Amino acid sequence: MEKELTELIMNPVRMRIIQYLMIHPEGTAAQIGEELDDVSRASLYRNLKILLDAGALNVVNEEQIRGAVEKTYALNPAFGKDMGAQEGEQIIRQSLMMILASFERLFDRTEELDPVREIICLSSATLLLNEEEFREFVTGYGKLLEPYLNNKAGNGRLERTMTIISSPPLTQQD
Repeated sequence: MEKELTELIMNPVRMRIIQYLMIHPEGTAAQIGEELDDVSRASLYRNLKILLDAGALNVVNEEQIRGAVEKTYALNPAFGKDMGAQEGEQIIRQSLMMILASFERLFDRTEELDPVREIICLSSATLLLNEEEFREFVTGYGKLLEPYLNNKAGNGRLERTMTIISSPPLTQQD
């Protein structure tokens, strides 16, 4: 793979393309572009090519439409399967740095910031779960997000980032 995994998926546009294809089993550039309507066509096509070249996406269908070839993309199920601990650590570290940078930009804004009005929150909970309960929790969290993942810009909607981080205990307890 030409690009490192972290560089590949930590790009916000590529992350949103991957998210789209996680929700929808496949999609054309036009379909993905409808959902990512704030992303220029040039940027969308450039990032689709990067993901395709890196092996993150597969072309599952090609259809000739008025002299152009329309490709249908899907996530490559093998992509990321051989990710090791080092790549996982890089992704987590880079994700945390991106979150920190976004909060630094937020708090550096010149106008008065009202955390209550803007609903800025941080929540942390330590849960005691066995593996089955944890998988059930993660599935429930995904179902909770599902109705909102396809919202489009407009209607007073603001982009909000929700992050959940799970870490196992440092020492195994019985």
